[in-house]
Amino acid sequence: MCPVKDSLSILIPTRDSSRWIEAILKAYRRLGEEPFFVFDTRSAGDTGALLNAMQANVVPFTPSADFAEAGMVEFGAKASGTTWILRFDDDEFPSSRLLQWARKAIFDSKFQAYEISRRDVSLVQENFCYSRWPARWALAKYFTPNPQIRLFRAQGGEYIEKLHTPGFKEPDALGSVPSDCF
Repeated sequence: MCPVKDSLSILIPTRDSSRWIEAILKAYRRLGEEPFFVFDTRSAGDTGALLNAMQANVVPFTPSADFAEAGMVEFGAKASGTTWILRFDDDEFPSSRLLQWARKAIFDSKFQAYEISRRDVSLVQENFCYSRWPARWALAKYFTPNPQIRLFRAQGGEYIEKLHTPGFKEPDALGSVPSDCF
């Protein structure tokens, strides 16, 4: 499949997520987004059936190990047919500001990938609260808190199957999203 120039897919590798996958997909759809799921065929439970029942954009894949970077990121990026990938885990969700910014930033970008601040949120007494764990915020005044490379060009990089990586070698041309996009 030939990528559509300056197009973007939201890629979500998923496995064993039947407890929350419906809520995640409904939340994306409320924002007018249709994510692209890479479904781990070794998944237990009803994740695949739920995605199919909701007519989600999903492709099955069997990774080489028990983590998304074990082929799921590469497979999904290549199968998406888009130039850019915005990748999230199946228990993560982007801010609407991030989605707006990403769709504009991909045009004429000089970068191969972007780091995005990942902020942990918990439900405490029916309220959403951001984590104040020191390891997440210790360098926040100098750097983006908990940066992870999640927006990247689908082609042109070298994919790797290594845990705690973005699923590819970090490119030389790496940008950071604005601090209000997380």
